[in-house]
This record gives sequence, C-alpha cells and structure tokens, in this order.
Amino acid sequence: MIFPSVCMDGFFNNPEEIIDYANTLEYLPDGYSPGFRSKPLHELNFDFFNNICIKQLAVLFPNNADDLSFQARCRFQKVPANYKFTNWIHRDDDASVLTSIIYLTNECNAGTSIYKKNLFKNEISTDIKYDYYKQMTNNKLPENKMKELEKIHKEHVKSYEETISFKGIYNRFIAFDASSYHSAQSYMANNEKDRLTLITFFDYINNKNLNLKFSISESRKR
Repeated sequence: MIFPSVCMDGFFNNPEEIIDYANTLEYLPDGYSPGFRSKPLHELNFDFFNNICIKQLAVLFPNNADDLSFQARCRFQKVPANYKFTNWIHRDDDASVLTSIIYLTNECNAGTSIYKKNLFKNEISTDIKYDYYKQMTNNKLPENKMKELEKIHKEHVKSYEETISFKGIYNRFIAFDASSYHSAQSYMANNEKDRLTLITFFDYINNKNLNLKFSISESRKR
C-alpha cells in the first residue's frame, strides 16, 4: 500500500456541467459492477479525461501534477436506488494502484466504506454476485438463487471490519489505495434518482524522471 485515503469536498467548480455531460452518455451493464457504466472517457473525450485525471492527481501531488505521466481508466457509473446486495467488499484489479470516486447525486449520502479483512476467516466465493449484476434491470435472480445470494452475502460481510466510512456527499472526491478492501454503501431512497459517480482507476503514476515519491512509503522510512 502506497497511497493514503483522502477526501475533498467541493471538487468540481462546475458540477452541474459535469452532470449535464454525464447525462448525454449511453450507459450499459458490464456484468462486473452494480448498475450501469459509460464507455471509458478517454475514448469519448480525451481532453476532458486528461484534465479530470490531472485535477485528481493534484490532490495528492500538488507540486508536480502537470508533470506526471499516468495511465488511467475513467467512467461514469449509475446505480438505481433501492437495489439490494450492491455492497460487496472487494479490492480492485491488480492493474490498479489508486482508485478515486466523485459523488454527483444531490440528496444521496450513499458513499464508500473501507475495510480490513479478518485473517482468521476463510475466503468465500462471491462469484454469484456477477449473475446478480447481469439481472439488475429487474433486481432479482430466480428465487433459489436469491436465497443463495443472500446467504453468501451475509457470510461474506462477516469476514471484514469497517475502518473508514465516507458519506457520498454531492461533489465530494475520495481516493484510496487500490489494494484496500472497500465497498459501495447501499443506496436506499424515496425517489427515482440514480446514484451517479465518476470512478477512476489509475494503473500507473510517475513523473518524467521516474523518481516520484509516495507519502506512505516515505513516512515508513523514517
């Protein structure tokens, strides 16, 4: 782990414009995450993608954000309200080093929790969640599968202890080491608003001299 968990409110100067742009995009289920995601933003609007990534990196590297080289994947995601079992605890894929999330829904506090794993608990296969994600348009699997899903989910969460809870405050930016266990928080609401977020997975971050220093690594040397 080389990145601390950070939180910044009021991230965008113009969040309404960002949301207006997000609402022009097409969203499709990907089978690996709850709800629906846009295409990668570097494919849709590279300048927008690049500017957003640099703005995010400036939170962690304020002195040299413009000089960084990076590889990242960035998408908007929409999750409908009142869907159960969207809070599976996981780590992001091995390609990622830093994950960031920007919350873009007013009147929605459903955010993100960070966990530590209980090393004395056995791993439980949670692959059934992918079957569920593919059926999120009707919020259910066949009855026998839903019972199995509920049982596995109940056992799954027992293996972790929540250590940080970020509320999904409108226009809030959070970032954390991609090796951290984390989950979305359940989004229950009395309205039809989707939970809109902008999620970025940074796979590589360095500078032209290849000597970028990271705060946790530097602190542990002392």
